[in-house]
Amino acid sequence: MSAIEQFAEQLAAEAVQRVRSWRSWATFVCLDGGKPQGTDAELQLAVCKRWDAEVEALEAQRDALVQALTQLLERYTQLVNCGDCGFWDPETEPDVIAARAALQSATGQE
Repeated sequence: MSAIEQFAEQLAAEAVQRVRSWRSWATFVCLDGGKPQGTDAELQLAVCKRWDAEVEALEAQRDALVQALTQLLERYTQLVNCGDCGFWDPETEPDVIAARAALQSATGQE
């Protein structure tokens, strides 16, 4: 398995899913109309705020990775397609296919 395929699996399966589930859980369990619920409500609210900050940081990291991978992929395919390096179809390479799949998964374009 190539490094890009590992990146795709990790990004799609771990980080993106975790961000979605944490945000849903924090919204559903901890907050109801902006008011903490249940016993020890202040602690719940503090935990939710911390998780929300972590989710925002993960989303920012994901966005930066998506942008960097998009730019790298674009530069690579332009270089290959210009013919200066030889002639082949970069879209058939496993790493390019995996990178495109990772981008689709990370941006929700499945």
